[in-house]
Amino acid sequence: AHRERRLPMKAARRLGGFFPYALGIVLVAGVVHIVSVLAMPALAPRDAYARFGEWAPVNELAPAPESARDGAAPAPFNDPAMLIAACRFDLSGGPVRVAATVDREHFLSMSFQGRTGRIFHSLTDRGALRDRIDVLLLRQQDVEAVEDAESEDEAHQTLRLVAPTTTGLVIVRSLAESPQDRDAARARLRNVRCAVEPPA
Repeated sequence: AHRERRLPMKAARRLGGFFPYALGIVLVAGVVHIVSVLAMPALAPRDAYARFGEWAPVNELAPAPESARDGAAPAPFNDPAMLIAACRFDLSGGPVRVAATVDREHFLSMSFQGRTGRIFHSLTDRGALRDRIDVLLLRQQDVEAVEDAESEDEAHQTLRLVAPTTTGLVIVRSLAESPQDRDAARARLRNVRCAVEPPA
């Protein structure tokens, strides 16, 4: 009986000695995981911004190639009925205005992404004011100057968005409800403007 009591005590001591090592392994694995997730956007050579850079100019909207034969890979995992255009914004030269006239009968959406790919705002044609979408992208340090320069009427019609990064993406999607509607969907994308706002 005495011998039987010794065996569980030895096993408990062994487990107790192993516990600090196990805890250390878990902590190191957790730190490595967190660091790799945070570093991935900076280390990835083919992030969204770089991929769209193959065909999307800076501060200008351009339609996505609809096939790889057009000289660059199209946007991955995209619904074939959804036509895409993109603008890589750069706010270092001043605020960037994204504007479009919509009819609310045909789907049009915009998503705004920071440099790391995180979406910080999105909207559709349903959010248009007087059938117009008017968004001013700016940095935090530009907010005061823009507010002073804008008239009260402009301030009511314009959606001001403070971007989390100086560079990023505006992705515009237009739905072609049928193959015959593709030309009209392309025309809706061409109607969207993305450009640096001229100084007041």
